[in-house]
Amino acid sequence: MTSIQKLFSLWNRIVSRESQVFNRSDISIGSELIRELRLEALRQKEEREKGAELKAVDKFLSNTLFQQLVAIGREYQEVHYAYLDLHDSWDKPITKDPDACTKALAEELVDLQTVCQTMLVMLGVDIDQVRRDVIEKNARRGYYDRN
Repeated sequence: MTSIQKLFSLWNRIVSRESQVFNRSDISIGSELIRELRLEALRQKEEREKGAELKAVDKFLSNTLFQQLVAIGREYQEVHYAYLDLHDSWDKPITKDPDACTKALAEELVDLQTVCQTMLVMLGVDIDQVRRDVIEKNARRGYYDRN
């Protein structure tokens, strides 16, 4: 029986008793199941996040740096077009489906990140260190200050 099935079973037992007092075993079983469900939710979240990490595109690792730079430019252009679907050139919302346009823009932004990630791999740099350096530089410049 899965954790969710156990929890529903416990819930049904509690509901069927209506206003009766619960015994300690019901409460401890319920607490244990809640802990189990939280752990399972954390495991599932970790599993989802594993698959969401940014990866270089193996297919393009054989590109020259110039070819990859051109790919970055193409992806930037796609971001720009997706933005224009959401807003006209005067930054006024347009009448297309905003949820679909927002999703399309977000996907194009991730595509742009991916081609940039690919070029970083091609350069052979320590990407995590570069990110730390950029975050530190931006912090010194006050980019993260809300004021």
